[in-house]
Amino acid sequence: MRLASESRCLQRSSKQLLRFGLLILLIASSTAAERPSGVRGRVVYELDGQPLRDVYVLAYLIGGKGEQQSIAHTDSTGHYELPLAPGVYDVMISSVFANPTCRKIEVSPDGMMVYNAKLTVSLIGMNVD
Repeated sequence: MRLASESRCLQRSSKQLLRFGLLILLIASSTAAERPSGVRGRVVYELDGQPLRDVYVLAYLIGGKGEQQSIAHTDSTGHYELPLAPGVYDVMISSVFANPTCRKIEVSPDGMMVYNAKLTVSLIGMNVD
């Protein structure tokens, strides 16, 4: 009788251990799936390294229909974050008072890619006496 009881107990604990292992696996895979992907970085003036705020950062999917996929603006420290699905994008950084720059960036599902930019001042559109 004791052997039957111990056998049932071992079966129960094996099932519980298997359930626990599956739960851990499920949590780990959902955490990996929730990892954000996209592009982040900082935009500064080329001459003095000062941050540029309110700069547009735009992404266009290469091979797409030429439609803008996402847009962001830099904050007061020049930082931005552009959430994007995995793929290859033309990322353009543009400001009214600076020359735009563009770079081809491959976004992987592994996380955020970094694209820091230094913009040069443009005299077009500025009042110069």
